[in-house]
Amino acid sequence: MFADTAFAAFGGAVILFVALANREGGPGRAARVLELLPFRYVGMVSFSLYLWRLPLFWFMFKTGLHFPATTAGYWLNVVCVIVIGTALASITYHFVEKPALRLKRRTTATAAPVATSVSSWLHPVYFAQTVAAFLAPVRVGRSLLPRARCHRTVGMI
Repeated sequence: MFADTAFAAFGGAVILFVALANREGGPGRAARVLELLPFRYVGMVSFSLYLWRLPLFWFMFKTGLHFPATTAGYWLNVVCVIVIGTALASITYHFVEKPALRLKRRTTATAAPVATSVSSWLHPVYFAQTVAAFLAPVRVGRSLLPRARCHRTVGMI
């Protein structure tokens, strides 16, 4: 229990150390180091790297392509997974993730108005108001007629 709390406190301290500004108000040393190109690239492919790590460990141990179960062997296995995983993550990022993001940007501009109008129509308050307005009778002249089906013809939204 204490080890988990200490680890969480250490992680919070690291985040604060990176996030805190220097005396001039600019980014601190740790933040400037993390803005270097290699770190930014790893951040860019990090999701793909996260997805590749477990299949790589599994493949290494199923095929026997791993180092012995010692401390040094553990760290060598980790280094192998990081190196091979970064290569696979780069390939995945450039040939799968990046084209998907481009496709998302291209289709989001046309799909957003439809999604917005449908989601706003399905909003409970708007839906209740629409149903109430549709069912409520409207007085036209001296007669009581049901409200027209098209909201725009009656002056509604």
